[in-house]
Amino acid sequence: MKVFRAKISPNTSFATSLHSDSLFGALCWVIQKNEGTDSLKEFLVPFLEGEPPLIISNGFPGDLLPKPMIPFSIITDKHAKTGKEQLIKMADEGKRIKKVEYLNLDEFNNVICGRKDNISTKSKAYTDVAVVHNRINRWSGNTSEGGELFSTVERFSAVDYWSIYIKAKKEWVEKIERWLEILGRMGFGKRKSVGKGSFALVSFDEFNSFELPQTVNAFVTLSNYVPSSRDPVEGFYKTFVKYGKLDNEYAIEGTPFKKPLLMMVPGSVFKTNNVKEFYGRMVTGITANYPEVVHYGYAFAIPAYVETA
Repeated sequence: MKVFRAKISPNTSFATSLHSDSLFGALCWVIQKNEGTDSLKEFLVPFLEGEPPLIISNGFPGDLLPKPMIPFSIITDKHAKTGKEQLIKMADEGKRIKKVEYLNLDEFNNVICGRKDNISTKSKAYTDVAVVHNRINRWSGNTSEGGELFSTVERFSAVDYWSIYIKAKKEWVEKIERWLEILGRMGFGKRKSVGKGSFALVSFDEFNSFELPQTVNAFVTLSNYVPSSRDPVEGFYKTFVKYGKLDNEYAIEGTPFKKPLLMMVPGSVFKTNNVKEFYGRMVTGITANYPEVVHYGYAFAIPAYVETA
């Protein structure tokens, strides 16, 4: 598979984060609405069999990438006998770097190749804002007594475009590009019915700028990731609980919520001497009401080098 980068320019704020699993689910709805349920079922077969024809990353602001969780020491041997003031400065530098969320491409390549680099502090790429709404009574068309106020968090972009990285075979490129264009017009995520999550596909091009380390002994994921029983377990990672939600007609009857799912975050690193193009799996049984519903958990893997102690 080759790597491609889709650049999308937000037309509105987003009420759902650009997570790989959410993007994949949205593309599935695009297929279902435009090509039919049978086409969607056929599309999902290789994913369920562990042979996905495409792998999708999270969306990242501009040209930035998630900071890999590869540990490195601020204090080297030459600083071992430095004074207290110098050690305090270096400790402060370590705290600053810890707070850095994203790296530029050069910094990212240096880190995954095991080279030392100066990590710069980046400007905030987005702002999350709590937007207050009135709950409308569907029978009267008016607000109820007291207003029944509630809030939703919306993300407002501070960059011109966001990047989504996709691994795919050549014959899939035209389809993926078309699906993303349709998704941009439909809107992505929550509150798309009122215009949220709208974007324009700026470009969809092959991307060859990830650098391959001379020695590979790990991988870093660029997507939310659910490991399979065969995947590496030793590494440096963070997890979060994904509270997924069903969409469209699946959200009308019964509970619209999926079961909570533990996922690895982008930037997580796992050690292995045999790095593959992807890891992870599709999660089945994610909702009791609809056994056909699955959840995307494949990792967009980038080869990396981790210094061993």
